[in-house]
Amino acid sequence: MKKGIVHMLEAILVSLTFLLIVPFLLYPFLIRTDWSYVQMSVNGQDLLSTLDRLPDPLDVGGEKFLQNIMGRNTSYLTDEITKNFRWLENRRINYGIETIGSIRNEIRVGVNCTDGAGGGCYNNRIEDEIGYLEYILRPAYINGRYVEFRVFPFSYDRMSRTKMDVILVRGEIQKNEANNRVDEIKSVFLERGTGIVGFYDAAPPANDDIETEIFGIKAGAVGDLSLGIDDIFINSDNASWPNYGIQKYFYGVGINQNFTYKWREENETAITLWSSQYWFRRNDTGCAAGVDWCRLDIDTDHLGTKDYDFFGKNEGYDFSITDPLGTDFDFEIEKIDQRGGFFVLNFDRGTPYRFETFENNPIRSRKSPITQEQYVLIETDTNKAAMVVNGSDETRWRAVWLSEEKSGDDINSLLKSALIWASDRSWWNVLRSVSGEHTKMSYFVSQGEDFYEPYWVELTLWYVY
Repeated sequence: MKKGIVHMLEAILVSLTFLLIVPFLLYPFLIRTDWSYVQMSVNGQDLLSTLDRLPDPLDVGGEKFLQNIMGRNTSYLTDEITKNFRWLENRRINYGIETIGSIRNEIRVGVNCTDGAGGGCYNNRIEDEIGYLEYILRPAYINGRYVEFRVFPFSYDRMSRTKMDVILVRGEIQKNEANNRVDEIKSVFLERGTGIVGFYDAAPPANDDIETEIFGIKAGAVGDLSLGIDDIFINSDNASWPNYGIQKYFYGVGINQNFTYKWREENETAITLWSSQYWFRRNDTGCAAGVDWCRLDIDTDHLGTKDYDFFGKNEGYDFSITDPLGTDFDFEIEKIDQRGGFFVLNFDRGTPYRFETFENNPIRSRKSPITQEQYVLIETDTNKAAMVVNGSDETRWRAVWLSEEKSGDDINSLLKSALIWASDRSWWNVLRSVSGEHTKMSYFVSQGEDFYEPYWVELTLWYVY
C-alpha cells in the first residue's frame, strides 16, 4: 500500500492520544503492593517486553509476537506463552490478556426485525434478513488478519442481556422501531461504550428522536451549506476529526469476493461498482501441484462483457478500473485464498475513490456550520450528505448514518467500515476467570499493513491457590 506524510502525522497524533489518555482508564481495581505481587508485576512487565521482541513463529516477514497478537487464536497464544515462560506454571500464576484500542476480531452485529409483513425483515423473514446481511458483510481482511461480522436478531426488550457490539438499523421499519426505544438504546446499550449504525433513507424533516439525539442528522435543502467536495470522502488527512476513522478503515476493508454462487463453485464472479459489473476469473497458471487456482484474470471496463484485460495476476498486483464516466481508480489484489475460494481487493487511497452520486433527500449534520465538515463523510454535487457520524474516537459511544439509496460492493465496504468504527475496541485474546486479587500491567504496541493501528496489550496476573 502507498504510504505518505498523512500516515506519519496520523501515527504521531494517535500515539500521543493513547499515551496521554489510555493509562488513566486501565486501572479501575486496587493494585496489590506486597512483595509477592510487586515481584509478579515486574515479571509481567518483563514478559510483555520480551513478547515485543520475540519473533512470531507463524510470520514469515519477521514481525514480532505482540504485533500479530490480534491475528492469532487463543490456543496458539497460550501454547507459545507456556513454552517461553515456564515460570508462570512453576510459580502457580495464571493470566489473561486483553487488547485495548484495536479493531475486534469478531464484531457482533444485532439487528431488530420480526417475521411477517411489516416486521422490517428482508423478504419478511428473519432468516432472510440475517442471510442478506451476512452476505454483504463478508469478512474483511485488515492489517493482515480477518475481521468477521456475526449478525443475529435481537429484541429491545432483552437488550440489556444481549451481548452485541453494535446495533444495525436497516430500513425505515427498523428505524421507526428504534425511534420508539431511544431512551433505552442510550441508557441500556450505548452507555456500555458501544455504537449504532443507521442504514436507511432519511427523509425531511428528519426530526425523529433517533435522528436528532443519536444519529445527529437533520433536514437540509438543495443549495444548503456545501463543503465543496462531491462524492468522495471530505476528510482524508485530518486524523483529529471524527469523520477521519471510517475513510481510513474503508481503504483497508476493501472487497471480499468469492467464487461461490448458490452453493456452487464457479470459475468467474463479478463485483459491482457504480451500478456496473467488473468480472474476475480464476487462473491456474504457475500454481503448485494440486492447487486449482492461485491467480486472477481481471476485466477492468464497465461494460460487464467479460472481456478480460489482465491475465494471471497474483497478490500485490496493482491495477486500475474504469468507471462509467471514463475515470480510472486504482486497486490492489490484497489476498488470494484458494482454499476459501475468495479474493480480497483493496481500494487505493492514492486515487481517492469517488462514489456514484446519491440523489437522496437533502440531509445534513446537526452540528454547527463551522464544524459540519468534521462530521459529514460524503456529500453529493447537490449538497446532500450521504453519510454522517455523531461522536468520535474519544466519546463514550459512536453513531453513524448511511444512506441506503445506493448498493454495490463499495457501499458494502462503507457499511463494514461504519460498523467497525462504531463498535467497541477491546478484545480478550486470552480470557480467563480473573481472581479478585490480581495485578495488571500494559504495553503499547503499534503495527499496520493497510493503516496505522496502535493499541495497548494489558496483562492480568494472579496466583492460583
